[in-house]
This record gives sequence, structure tokens and C-alpha cells, in this order.
Amino acid sequence: MFDLIAEASSLFSEMVSFYEVAAEANATFSCTISDLPCVTKLEEFLNSFCKCDTVELSLKSYLDFSYSSINPQKLNADYLKFIESSEPDDRVTINIHINKSFDDRDSLAIYSFDHFVTYYNSRSFDELIHELAAALKTHTHLAFHVIDKEVNLSTESICFYNTASMLTKGTINRDEYFAHLNNASLFLNRNDLPLAPYDFRILHDVSSDTSQLQELLKKLETIFSYIYLSYSAHIVNNQVVLQLSPSAANMALTYTEAFHCQHVCDLYQWAFDGDHTIERVGIVRNLLELNCKTVEALDLKDESLLLSAKSNYILFQKKTIDKYIELKNSISLTIVEATNNMQDTLQTLVDAVRNNFIAVVMFLITVIITDSVSWDDLTNGTVLNSDLLLVIKVFCVSSFLYLLVTLIGIKFP
Repeated sequence: MFDLIAEASSLFSEMVSFYEVAAEANATFSCTISDLPCVTKLEEFLNSFCKCDTVELSLKSYLDFSYSSINPQKLNADYLKFIESSEPDDRVTINIHINKSFDDRDSLAIYSFDHFVTYYNSRSFDELIHELAAALKTHTHLAFHVIDKEVNLSTESICFYNTASMLTKGTINRDEYFAHLNNASLFLNRNDLPLAPYDFRILHDVSSDTSQLQELLKKLETIFSYIYLSYSAHIVNNQVVLQLSPSAANMALTYTEAFHCQHVCDLYQWAFDGDHTIERVGIVRNLLELNCKTVEALDLKDESLLLSAKSNYILFQKKTIDKYIELKNSISLTIVEATNNMQDTLQTLVDAVRNNFIAVVMFLITVIITDSVSWDDLTNGTVLNSDLLLVIKVFCVSSFLYLLVTLIGIKFP
């Protein structure tokens, strides 16, 4: 653990300013030449920074001295020359600039956690969310290695850790999740600000003191929960403009008056993290429109709205199931009626074929007999000629086959 401010203060006496963001850190100290540390202590101090970061140190008095970790070879000679060429009572301004780079765990170092959080707490809403959105567009997940204190806190997309990273990469596919959100909501800034409540929902926190960071993350989680629970929403001039339903009037929520409301976050989780999202969100929007006519009313005091949403959803499911059963019964009746109609149609067709078959056979027999029997055969006593015998044989065989078909049809209906 390395406390940059404490170590630098012990070496350079008075801290004038300190500023730290994700990409860099800057510190300014002041002391006299006689208070400057020896070369050995200065080397120990400069070697305490993360190896992946570039550290630049500059001393300004009547003379100047500069050092960069990129080229550390001249530290001893130049530093000693600067001290020897200056008067002991001369005031010197010490500037420390740190350009941060990702380490082997894809993390950026934080040298003063409190100053880091204070800076982002002081940012305007518009600046803050645009910076976060740009970072998450580029890196998908953000990890920060806190150097100066015990911090272990993580959301779905952001992680602060002291020893072991708690970031669980890949649990949510951002593109798929935002497609899911956009199917049910109309966030007009969604292309510029692809942020969601899960980016700020705290999953783990075993830190000693992260109250400022927790407050910031929970506030952002609440704001984006309102954005996606509303029928439409957009961000303009540090305000979130919400329209809870198509017929509701717009409500403007400023960042300064925004608040953390866990009940709203719970509503969002219930609506978007389960099945049938569109139906659930529709129920929540109706309840919000009925109960939240002003910005102050958005601060839900209890979980009654969530319980009402769950009850309405159960009723919705019951009605849906009843309609499904009714539709299924209707389909079953239709199938039975169609089957009966088909059987009647087939029976009619079989009867028609049978009757026509007999008529056709009788017609053929009549024609053949008429053509085969003549008055000459009758006078000569020759009635059963060869053609007539053939017809009788065919008739007998056909009758026998018809009898077999009839018996089989009776036995195997």
C-alpha cells in the first residue's frame, strides 16, 4: 500500500494542491531547498509508483530540475547539482504529474481514492455521464487499482479493488442488453449515452469507507432506472426529462435534486430482469402515472408500488391463462367438428361410389347382354353363348369381391 499524499508530504512539507482523474494525477507541494529529501529517499519515493505509469517530477526555484521515469539515469547528478546550486532558504515548488497506463490486469491506478471520488462528485451531470459513456464504449469494463486504502467495491461494469480484482467480465453482453432495453423504452439519448442502471448497481462492497462513492453510484442507478421505466426520456442541460406515459405531462428532474431511491431500483430490476419485459414495464408505468404526479412523488417511501405491480402481473397472467384455455378448448371443438364433418363427407362419398359402381356394372351388363343375345340365338335354342357366359362370370366374381369388401368393412369399421 502506497499513500502518495502522506509520503510526498513527509518529503516536501506542504501540499498546495492535488488533483486526480482516471487518466492522470497532479500534485503540487512547496518547501525550502533545505527541506528537500536526500537522493536515496527521493529514489525510494519515485520507485513506489506503479511501474506501468509515467511519473514526471519538476522542481522550480530560481533554477529548474525535471525528472521522468522514462529516462531515470540522470536523477542523481542533476538533483544534487540543483540542490548545490540553490540557496538553503530558497522556496521551491514541486510538481508531480502521473500519466496512467493499464497494468497487466487491465486496471488503472488510483493514488488518492478520496480525491478521485471528490473530483467525480463535483462534475456536472452532463460531463460525468458523457465521460463514463465514452469510457465504457471503449473498454466495456473499467477496473481501478486503489493504492492508498482498502477498497473492494464492484458493479456490473466498474470495479475498485486494493488487492484482488472483483470485476466479473462477460456476465452481461452490453449490445444484447441495450437492445432488450430499447425494445421496451424510448431513451432519446441512447446512442450518445449507452448507460444502464446495472452499470451502477453495487454487487459487492467490503470496503472500510466508500460512502461518497456509494452515494454517487446509487444516485446514478436511480436516475437511469427512472429513464428506462418511463415511456420516454431525454437528458438536456443537466436535467432528466421524464414522460411516464403517452398521455402524461413531462417532468424535469435536475441532477442536484436527484436522490437515491432503492424502491425505484427494485422496480427496474423486477421489470427488466425477468420474462415478459414489455408487459411488466407497462404495468409499472401505469402505476407510476397514477401515483407520481410531481417530481417529489418519485421518491417512493415504501415497496407498495412494487407489490402492486407484482399483484397486477399475477392477474394479467391469470387472464392470459384463461384466454389460453378458452382458445385451446375452442380449437379442440373445431377439430372435433371438422373430424365429424370429414367422416360424414367420406361416408357420403363411399355411398356415392358404391351406388354409382353398381349402376355402372348394371349398365355394362345390360349393354353386353343386349349386344350378345339375338333373336336368332333364341330361336335356335342357344341362349348362353360365350359372351353371355363371360358376363355372368365377371358378375359373379365382382359380387364375391364386393361381398368380401363389405364383410371387411363391417368387421373393421
